[in-house]
Amino acid sequence: MIIQIVSVAIAFCSVLAVIWFGLRNQRLARENADLQKRLLGIEEARERDRQVAATKARISAGIEKRGNSDRLVIRNSGPVVAENVSALLDRTPLLQHPAIPGGEQEKRRIGPNSEISYLMALNFQTHPPFDLQITWTDASGEPGSYGTTLSQ
Repeated sequence: MIIQIVSVAIAFCSVLAVIWFGLRNQRLARENADLQKRLLGIEEARERDRQVAATKARISAGIEKRGNSDRLVIRNSGPVVAENVSALLDRTPLLQHPAIPGGEQEKRRIGPNSEISYLMALNFQTHPPFDLQITWTDASGEPGSYGTTLSQ
């Protein structure tokens, strides 16, 4: 009789263990599915970002010494053309700023992995630091902007 009671108790405990592990596995499977959905969302967002980056110009700028002259160099390290490029130097249109001598022509387009440059006339009255703001359009359809403080 005791053996039968012990056998029933063991069987009952086994059934409870199976139910508990089953519920636990079900909860873990649900958590795993939720985690997989989140990871998929992250990967999809990365792919969208990569596709957008492939249609964007990446602009940077600096003052460089070339030979005996200083030049404002604006680079596009992106894979697409930057168009309608417009620059303000100390909130003044670039070609109207006293640091850019007359005779420079406005360059409104920068090819992929290319640069444009402007001669600078730096002296005691016109010297860095300068606040530079650049805007442009590109194949992404979103307007681009870049700002920096130029120094030598």
